[in-house]
Amino acid sequence: MLSPDGELTIVVVPREKYSRAGAVFTALVDADMPPFRLVWVDEARAPRAHRRRMEQLASRPGVDHLVLPHRAGANECRMRGFESSRTPFVLFLDNDAFLGPGAAAAMIECMRATSASFVSPLILDVHGGVHHAGGATAIVAGGRGPCLVETLPHQGAPSAAVRHQLARAPASALEMHGVLVRSASLLTAGGLDTQLMSSLDCADLGLRLQGRDGSGWFEPGATVTYDSSRPRPSDLPLYLGRWSRATVEHDISRFAATWDLDVHDARLDEHRGFLHSRCMRVLPKVHGGVRRVLGPSAVKWLDRVVDPVFDVFSDARLPAGR
Repeated sequence: MLSPDGELTIVVVPREKYSRAGAVFTALVDADMPPFRLVWVDEARAPRAHRRRMEQLASRPGVDHLVLPHRAGANECRMRGFESSRTPFVLFLDNDAFLGPGAAAAMIECMRATSASFVSPLILDVHGGVHHAGGATAIVAGGRGPCLVETLPHQGAPSAAVRHQLARAPASALEMHGVLVRSASLLTAGGLDTQLMSSLDCADLGLRLQGRDGSGWFEPGATVTYDSSRPRPSDLPLYLGRWSRATVEHDISRFAATWDLDVHDARLDEHRGFLHSRCMRVLPKVHGGVRRVLGPSAVKWLDRVVDPVFDVFSDARLPAGR
């Protein structure tokens, strides 16, 4: 229920597209939920059709619609929304992610019971696969210096097959598709790193909130389902800006510097390999077709040709918005 007087603010921000945003808005305001204030954040790449629709939808009481006049990464949008909140709990949600029935109430109950700094729900893809089910994020000593270690149980498993194994438990890993944060904990942690524009925001926040208040918790009684469908043409400025090679490399360098890691830390290289493939989703089956016909070396050649084109959209090539 939309209300300016509840203890929860939901901050919704762009992830990689705008085409599911209207459905997310409608699902939130129509859901049976504890009273909440909605802060909806858009930025300069929002398509005209989306802007017109949001101007209509956001006119109701209990909704604040913030439009940043520049291209902004998700963390900057989240912090702008957070700065306008006045509640003890803030739920960060991507604009292509849907809360399951009773999810907000379950996360709030867990936060109260545990004094958690954050509560991470069970994150599912649209096919019911597990994307995130708690786990751990840590910086540990290695033979050549600090190393990033992430343990993400059940990732990729069908949720129906593992549900009976899931229980409320401490967690230091979180997923920014949807996470409930204690406002006081985030403030003492110095907020989100607004210089991270596309990636490693989950690991960064998990590390920042470790040991604060009741630390982090995983609550499987709350679910968030995100939509990973391919972007529409009107989404491409946002999508390619987020996943361009230049933006990804900027974020890896930023994260490594913050946590005193080598930029080619083994886990960061795993992230790098996955993230560099995201832009090619706008050209479905091209990679596979080139590999089958011309071989792996041709795929590397294709990437060298295409990456500079995608980097034209890069957020890393623009000055910070604030």
